[in-house]
Amino acid sequence: MQKIILSVCAMGLFLSIQSCKQNNNTTDDGLASFNKDSMLVHIKMLASDSFQGRRPFSLGEKRTIDYLQNQFKQMDIEAGNGASYI
Repeated sequence: MQKIILSVCAMGLFLSIQSCKQNNNTTDDGLASFNKDSMLVHIKMLASDSFQGRRPFSLGEKRTIDYLQNQFKQMDIEAGNGASYI
């Protein structure tokens, strides 16, 4: 009887581990899009002259903030300060 109970518990544990592994594979989709090339696109954009060095209190700072907020929204990242990313 103890062997049956132990076998059932072991099988349940095994199935729950397999289920977790399958669920974790679906979250890797976001990481797959994060690579050197995608990062380089954002770096080039933020380093461009139109962002004016991202200097505080300048039009470049406003453009930087707008760019980052738009990127977060496109990635469906939830705002951390109510409805604001700032």
